[in-house]
Amino acid sequence: MLLKIQLDGPGSWSTDSVVIFTVDGELTEVAINYGTVTSFTTLGGNRGVEITLHNQELLITRFTTAKEVWVTLPDANSGGRRSIKLSEPQLQIFRELVERYKSL
Repeated sequence: MLLKIQLDGPGSWSTDSVVIFTVDGELTEVAINYGTVTSFTTLGGNRGVEITLHNQELLITRFTTAKEVWVTLPDANSGGRRSIKLSEPQLQIFRELVERYKSL
């Protein structure tokens, strides 16, 4: 299974070498392979980035039983970070996808 992350923001934003997932308080860093990073321009004209993380079955499966999942992308330019908490509807999508994947 692969996991795609899309983030839009200011043109000065730059990805670091990892994506940080916090699943029910447990931190997991996943290295970014730069061959899987794609830039795009959003409708509002901002720069965006899409990151594809391959072979993430275990991490995605952890999402299905989690009460809280945060995704953090460090900003290599400013030393800051962008974090988002996945909503319950987003977590439910992972549950349904994994259930279907296991049934194949």
